[in-house]
Amino acid sequence: MHKYLVIFRDIHKEFSVPELLSVYSLVIRRQKDIVKPKLQEDFFAKTIRSASCDLETDTKKIRGVFYFANFQSDQEAFLVGSRCVLVRAIIRLWSHARSHELCLKQLQSLGKDVFKELLLSEKESFRCRLFSYGRKYSQSETVNRINFYSSILQQFPGKVNLQNFKHEIWIVEDSFPKAGHTNEPSRIDIPNHVYAGLLIAEGCVKQVQKYTLKKRNFIGTTSMDAELAFIMANFALADNLKLILDPFVGTASILISSAAFGAETLGSDLSFTVLKGKNKEENIVSNFRQYKLQQPLGIVRCDILHNPWRHESIMSSFTSFKCHGWLDAIVADLPYGVRESSREFVGEKLHSRFVLNHIPKTSRVGLDNLVSSLFDFATSSLVGGGRLVFWLPCTDEFSERDKTEICHPSFISIAACRQILTCRFHRVLFVFERKAWEDDKLYDSDMSGAFLHQGPFYKDFAAKLFREEKRTEDALWRKGQWHRIE
Repeated sequence: MHKYLVIFRDIHKEFSVPELLSVYSLVIRRQKDIVKPKLQEDFFAKTIRSASCDLETDTKKIRGVFYFANFQSDQEAFLVGSRCVLVRAIIRLWSHARSHELCLKQLQSLGKDVFKELLLSEKESFRCRLFSYGRKYSQSETVNRINFYSSILQQFPGKVNLQNFKHEIWIVEDSFPKAGHTNEPSRIDIPNHVYAGLLIAEGCVKQVQKYTLKKRNFIGTTSMDAELAFIMANFALADNLKLILDPFVGTASILISSAAFGAETLGSDLSFTVLKGKNKEENIVSNFRQYKLQQPLGIVRCDILHNPWRHESIMSSFTSFKCHGWLDAIVADLPYGVRESSREFVGEKLHSRFVLNHIPKTSRVGLDNLVSSLFDFATSSLVGGGRLVFWLPCTDEFSERDKTEICHPSFISIAACRQILTCRFHRVLFVFERKAWEDDKLYDSDMSGAFLHQGPFYKDFAAKLFREEKRTEDALWRKGQWHRIE
């Protein structure tokens, strides 16, 4: 096991480490020779620690993007790093110190044999790169920093090639100003920490950029950002031969990211207008065709409270064995009444001749009912180890204690990551994992969402967002403020 430096991107910092752990779980589960993957996942999680000494626990004050982690091999680090959206790079760490002088001494103490193992012959090329976090260097300053390590770089038997290279050596500077430090020249020239190592993997942000919403054929008012959609796919452990459902599919932004990783997809939604699309060239199918992805297995018009998907107990009656789930993951961005209202079908008694072409009526439903129904459906439909990933809204009053309000006895909480959209409007991405069916002794196919805590933080969210605390959602609907934000 070797020590590596993980450099995260300076965006969505609450999502960074949980995404890394989820991708590591996916890589471990691919290896069938591992007897107890859960133990290895827990051990890896304990090895991750921040490399920044002044890292704050408050989300608004987090500045560190450098983390230490232990991987079994370079191949494992490459598989994990190249799949993560929020990872900038993973480096096999050779040395790290408070200054360039101390870092150079550590490199010199390693000896020539360590570096010769990397370059198998003189024909293989390499280059050296300076990465500075918190400061920009001119070209001449960059060259001077790299030349400082010339005594080490000359020990490589290969040739330097800045364009076509096989190995890349990184000199990393953490120059982000600490709390209380000024921008005086004497302070700017002194980095907080220096790292040196071999680049193993870079994140997949460049591949994700081609899925940007700016160039997509068909989008809507609630289409998920491409990067966040791929992060959700990583949390859902999307992979080949996996089946993923989005019960609030919309324009299928989340399913596109899952399909890009090779998963089979299903979708459903209540809005007939969105499912139909604008025309033959602008619809859900055209989005998948645009990126040459596998088309969804089906898109159904239904709501999560009255869904047509087969129940676990019903499917078991057609087979000779007990069926324990049929979905590998459920991903969802629930409608919470700001841009889209949460609705359900209303049952009607109709004559038989009107049933075929009848479009049923819909009525508004509370967000807490949607969450409860989503958990009930996921409990009976997910396989053991399947993931449930969904967004919920919150205000700036959201706290760490509120994360525990969403719970269920059949699920294990994996992560709860908050995204700050405005000074008052936030949302949280919840990630749950289905317990193994043989370990879920409390499961009952008829149990409801009574296990959810009472008084959730998202109750009457629209009223809180519009700063009308005493008004209910019904009052806002009558007033006509439901679809606009002040």
